[in-house]
Amino acid sequence: MSENTTGRTDGKPEEVSLWDYFYVLYKWRKFIVVNVFILTLIAVVVALLLPVQYKATATVIAPRKTDIFGGLGMFSQSIREFAPFLRGLSGTQLPLFTYLAILNSRTAMEKVVNKFDLIKVYGIKDSSVEKAVKKLRGNTDFEIDENGVLVINVYDEDRRRAADMANYFVEVLNEINIKLNIEEAKNNRIVIERRYLQNLADLKAAEDTLKKFQQRYGIYYLPEQAKAAVEAAAELEAQ
Repeated sequence: MSENTTGRTDGKPEEVSLWDYFYVLYKWRKFIVVNVFILTLIAVVVALLLPVQYKATATVIAPRKTDIFGGLGMFSQSIREFAPFLRGLSGTQLPLFTYLAILNSRTAMEKVVNKFDLIKVYGIKDSSVEKAVKKLRGNTDFEIDENGVLVINVYDEDRRRAADMANYFVEVLNEINIKLNIEEAKNNRIVIERRYLQNLADLKAAEDTLKKFQQRYGIYYLPEQAKAAVEAAAELEAQ
């Protein structure tokens, strides 16, 4: 028994028309519809089972004054602890990247964890602060947008808590930043005070040398340079 077939006899493949594609779709229509329905149902179930995440955003604008830490050459030990990489940044970049370093620091993260009792919120059974901080890092996003604004994004299952956490990050940033500024100012004052005392000691030594010279040679006429040194010492003493 033989079966007659129709087709091209010139050895070239038949051209597939658009109707052929429609025919295949029609032939497998039930299979396609069932699979699309099943996949859609699975997607809906997964979406319903997954916890809803709310996003809260807070923004921070850097001050126009760029030397908030007294210049790049005057980093204190506390600033290095937060961000040793800040040495290579320009003056215009420094404030925002300093803020990023503060927000990503463990100190800031732990403050937020303790403030909102995130160990309990995140269901960490062994009460590990380290795990809570790690979870919090995954639920936060800090970035600098194209307009030079620091954006703080916080994700949480509770809408209100997400907003409160975003705002609290700003409070923590301000608190730590002020503390670092005060410490930096204190260190600068100590450096200036030491330099002042050293200058006084140098002037005192110059006065003693001049006095010995006068007593030895009986010369009490002061050259202009010596007068200037004594006058400078007197001014410093008055200040």
